[in-house]
Amino acid sequence: MKFCTGCGEKIENGKRHCTSCGAPIASNPEPQETTQHTASQRSRKPQIRKLPLFIVVAILLIGIGGGGTYAHLDRQFQPENTIDQFQKAITEHDAAQLTALLKANAAAMTIDESAAERLIALLANDAQLMSTTLDDLEHTLEPQDAETAAPGPLALEHTGNKWLFFDDYKITVEPFYLELEASQQGTTFQLDGQDAETFSGEIVEIGPITPGEYSLTAEYDGEDGQFSEQQTVTVYDREKTTLSHAHEYEGFFVTVESSEEDSYLLVNGEEVGPVATVGEYGPVTVDGSTELQAVVEFPAGKEYSEAVTVTSDQTHYALDFDYEDFFITVSSNQTNSRLLVNGEEEGYISDIEEYGPVSVANSVELQAVAELPAGEAYSEAVVITSDKAHYDLHIETEEAELEEGMFEAVNRHTRQWVQAYETKNTDYFNELHPSYAYDYVQGIDENFSRMRSDHTNYQGEVVATEFDLVTVDTTGNIDNGVHGEVNVQITFNSSYYDSDQSPGSVPKKISRSQWTYYFTYDSGAEKWLITGQDELDNWNPSDPRRFEF
Repeated sequence: MKFCTGCGEKIENGKRHCTSCGAPIASNPEPQETTQHTASQRSRKPQIRKLPLFIVVAILLIGIGGGGTYAHLDRQFQPENTIDQFQKAITEHDAAQLTALLKANAAAMTIDESAAERLIALLANDAQLMSTTLDDLEHTLEPQDAETAAPGPLALEHTGNKWLFFDDYKITVEPFYLELEASQQGTTFQLDGQDAETFSGEIVEIGPITPGEYSLTAEYDGEDGQFSEQQTVTVYDREKTTLSHAHEYEGFFVTVESSEEDSYLLVNGEEVGPVATVGEYGPVTVDGSTELQAVVEFPAGKEYSEAVTVTSDQTHYALDFDYEDFFITVSSNQTNSRLLVNGEEEGYISDIEEYGPVSVANSVELQAVAELPAGEAYSEAVVITSDKAHYDLHIETEEAELEEGMFEAVNRHTRQWVQAYETKNTDYFNELHPSYAYDYVQGIDENFSRMRSDHTNYQGEVVATEFDLVTVDTTGNIDNGVHGEVNVQITFNSSYYDSDQSPGSVPKKISRSQWTYYFTYDSGAEKWLITGQDELDNWNPSDPRRFEF
């Protein structure tokens, strides 16, 4: 009974190494026969021819040491000795010795010391695999068939004769191949720092390679993101000389949030869904072609967050809004006109004191619509901007044009009134109908005469006019004569000062007056002419329209 001197395990008969730890088992040397030579044998001298010196020397060497030397060399070239040398090279980490014992079983595969070192690193650190490998090598000494062929990647092979007399054995190494593919085209594979191979839709094959452990790196840097993955690939199973490896990459995902809980996520301008419920979104590109934005819709338009571009170094994006609540007022020249905001009706303009909040990002459009005898009529659409808070939505119709003409006539006349009083000159008045002009101008001249005698002067400007649209009334038609009237409040910023005073020394004050103006339409001049005016006792407009000066 034998036991391993390395680990103490029981050794089966006929085994040349420990199946547990792989240590070699010492064998008892066979006793050598000794030959005794008698004196009579030594004294016999055979009759031979004289040979050249070098032949004699060779024969003498063989004759003298032939028996022992041949037996020694014969043992050195036995296949078992090759296995022992292989085991010794692994145990002693002798890459040079191992390289001399190995033979590539593929013309394109090179066995060098780096390949030997790779094999040593694998077997020296795995006693069980080492034991199995030695068993497989010894198994190759037996008669082989397809069913009993050694499963390992190494096999003992008779490769010819050495020095004519002795058999020569090598350990052949099976080639291995890696078949690689990836979910993203453009993925590169690199085996132990060798030149990278790029996956372009077809399987990437790397090989032939020798048994051992390899570091396989898969990298991707493209429109779908970036990744780098490294793993160790063990190559040794002879039944799998071609190993397949597929790298799956799910892509680049982002998370989003917004300062407006009702906002929606836009990806390159396309609405995806509410930001609050989107959660993780992807896969997205990271090459600068993916843009994220949030949008929130108010009653009067949409507001957008600043657009951001997805990059590979950021996975979370805050899509916040930066705006102020903005409110507007609206008016129209048509009684009972209705307000449209982006085509949606919001109610009668006369009932809307203030409207908002509205967007000022050029996304809100205002329009007025009114029901006229000839059908619905619309004002021109206007876009809300941040520099304007009041919008007058004028509906262009024949009736509307006539009404607008009355407002313009009053506004022009009011400016002329200020100019006339500042200069004490009635020549400025040209909005008066001849039937009214004489009496009106005469009364103004009397005022100017009193101012001259009192050495009084006037300075001022018109601040605003405000018309009550409910009081607009027109009768007749342009062909047969049109008459109209409207109530208006006029706001002045003015003052009177003496001739010995400078205008700047007397401050101006706001004053208001309310009037009913009467008109006749002059079809020849295509304008309204004022035919009279009455001062009002009170001012309470139902549907005001204001003009700022």
